[in-house]
Amino acid sequence: MIGVSVGTEVLFFKDSLPLSRILESWEDRGLSLSAGTIVSGLERIAPFFEPLYEALVARSRTASFSQADETRYYVFNPDRTRQWAWVILTPDTALYILDSSRSAKVPLEHFADRPGILLVDRYGAYKATARQVEGLELAFWSGEWVRRIGLLFHETRLLRDEHPAARAAVLSLLEEMRSTAQAELRSRTLSPAATKVLKRLEEHWNGLTLFVDDPRIPKGNNASERALRGLVVGRKIFYGAGALWSGTLAMILSSLFRTWEIGGLGLRTTLADYLETCARRGQAPSDVSPWLPWELPPERKRLLSRPFLRDPA
Repeated sequence: MIGVSVGTEVLFFKDSLPLSRILESWEDRGLSLSAGTIVSGLERIAPFFEPLYEALVARSRTASFSQADETRYYVFNPDRTRQWAWVILTPDTALYILDSSRSAKVPLEHFADRPGILLVDRYGAYKATARQVEGLELAFWSGEWVRRIGLLFHETRLLRDEHPAARAAVLSLLEEMRSTAQAELRSRTLSPAATKVLKRLEEHWNGLTLFVDDPRIPKGNNASERALRGLVVGRKIFYGAGALWSGTLAMILSSLFRTWEIGGLGLRTTLADYLETCARRGQAPSDVSPWLPWELPPERKRLLSRPFLRDPA
């Protein structure tokens, strides 16, 4: 009864607009649909995205470098449950996970038996994960000593550009920073707050300096925080969301949209193409590789990178 274009528009805008506002916009243009009709449609098509999400999970778990963050997220169900939205970024995927726990359970399940480097803040759940997963190293983002860190950022840009003197300059600056921290810790006039900061610096020194030998590691976790921004903005606008949208489907579509973005695909074009395929088959395709950026041949990637068309296939 309703074309794929309606589903495409709802799914494309739902993470930034409440459903009532979407329906009001359509009403102004002569299309009158009830919220119940749209919600019923979402319930029917939600399972079609599960194979794509499972492929993202599998791909994410193969990466040797990841970064992660988490934020609270509310679900408007009878219990008004507060949950946690986690994001795990790799060079070619963005994976969102909704869980009732902010404990180490989520990262432990994802990184189990998987060595590599994980860039995070100093939240204890990640430390607990690293203690239990052999070969998983934590790289920490730094936030103290603004002037020194600013100079370190400058020198590290030269390091990434493979400037011949950059490595020596970075190592010299790091040694100076560590010596200064140790000297300040011996000072009797140091405030308790400053002492606490410098002790944490010493405790996390190895994780803070992993970037010297691995150019993939940024010195901040901004990418993970930006990846959570859409969920946080929606949380503030809607004060949460309905159980369907803020649950599995929200995490799945956030993962797909961000991953398609990383891969250079057009979100509406790729979404419409996938939904058209599901509509023709009456079910999710058994092979989802035509919608995974790392699996696409150049011609297919160019097709899905084009501006939105009614039927890109």
